[in-house]
Amino acid sequence: MKNAKKPRIQPENSTRIQNGSVFTQQRRSQGVSDQAIVDELVSNGWSQFDAARIVDGTPTSSANKKPHHWRIAVFMLGFFVIILACIFYWLVIYSNNSKLTNNFNSEIEALKEYLSNSNLNYESNGKDIVVNTNSGSEIIRVAAVVDGATILYSDFISDLATMKYFYSAQSDTVKPPSDVLLSKQILTRLVRQKFLDSAAKQLGITPTSGELDAEYVKLISVVGSSDELETQIKELYNWSTTEFKSKALLPYLTRQKITNYLDNDASFNKTAKEKIETIQKLLSTTTKTFEELADLYGEDIDAKAGGSLGTVIKGQTISEFETAAFALQDGQVSNIVDTAYGYHLIKVLSHSMSSDNVEQIDVKHIFIRKKDVDDWLIEQLKDKVISVYINDFQWKEACGFILSTFETCESNELIQTFSSNFESIDLEALEKSFSNSNTNANTNFPSSATNTASTNQ
Repeated sequence: MKNAKKPRIQPENSTRIQNGSVFTQQRRSQGVSDQAIVDELVSNGWSQFDAARIVDGTPTSSANKKPHHWRIAVFMLGFFVIILACIFYWLVIYSNNSKLTNNFNSEIEALKEYLSNSNLNYESNGKDIVVNTNSGSEIIRVAAVVDGATILYSDFISDLATMKYFYSAQSDTVKPPSDVLLSKQILTRLVRQKFLDSAAKQLGITPTSGELDAEYVKLISVVGSSDELETQIKELYNWSTTEFKSKALLPYLTRQKITNYLDNDASFNKTAKEKIETIQKLLSTTTKTFEELADLYGEDIDAKAGGSLGTVIKGQTISEFETAAFALQDGQVSNIVDTAYGYHLIKVLSHSMSSDNVEQIDVKHIFIRKKDVDDWLIEQLKDKVISVYINDFQWKEACGFILSTFETCESNELIQTFSSNFESIDLEALEKSFSNSNTNANTNFPSSATNTASTNQ
């Protein structure tokens, strides 16, 4: 039996592989297909496997490589999508960061300025907000938080500076309150106003820009011209027109709107109405006199014994009270008179003429006070979380004041100076301060009126 011819086994050395690769490149440059090159290598003693491996492993020259257009297209499309994504991300992040920076820049600058110029020692105990901006981290201090709504420290400092400026513009005879007392007044006002703003928004009665403008026009008519009003606002409070509208008129109108809303709620003052109706019945069903009932039940702290208001000149009291009182005969008692302050039973003792020939009356009344916005507000705030972040100050829930930690609602300096109109600038007091700005401005600003039915109504 003849020996079968064994297949030639080609040594796989680097020289042979290199020669095969050179041959493959040469034949490709001549336009020969890869399959034809494999066949030629096999005819020259290469095994089919080795020939195919050499041809497949030999790089194709750029001259003969057929371009893969679809791969290029996919690559370019992917690259373009990545570029667009990067641009979009940059725009969104930069835009949001820029807005954040713009929103806080004014607060930051105001805070920096006052911290550098103020000698008030409030820096050591506060709640900070760290704001990351393009230029780095900035810290915004918080003075208080009212049911989740923030009062910025810079707003507190700005209002404090305004009130100090106001008092500095007064005559030397006007002694300004201490910084501590002013601070408690301002913080209390800010806390209460923050809640009133939120309440007005929920009730859908937030003052509009048109209403603010209309109220501003009323003040212009009081002063005489817009230029004069702007000048006096600047002189008294160092405010621009925009600041005056936002810091004075807006709180005033907000409070007024909530007052009207509550007045239209019959249940709000139901208890007071029932009390005055009971007193009215007692006048005819008991032997007690008007004066005795006034002493027993009257709530006018300014009235003298028996509910006496003394002599009242026509034009001195609010219109509802005046109309009812001056229409009474001597010794006559009125029906229940409803005013913004409460309910009255009025008794006129006598009519006469003043030295200036103006009608006047000697009058008494039994007065039952209505609940006002402050009563409602304090009740509403009792179940709210209020945090104060200024040294030694605390929110006192029982009376709705921010006081020093050692003070109580029954014993504090604020209760003597804080009236129900402090939450907003009393425009009547403001008008007086405007008209007297060249002499003596209203020293009780902004709390000049009290909710009593007295001769000063």
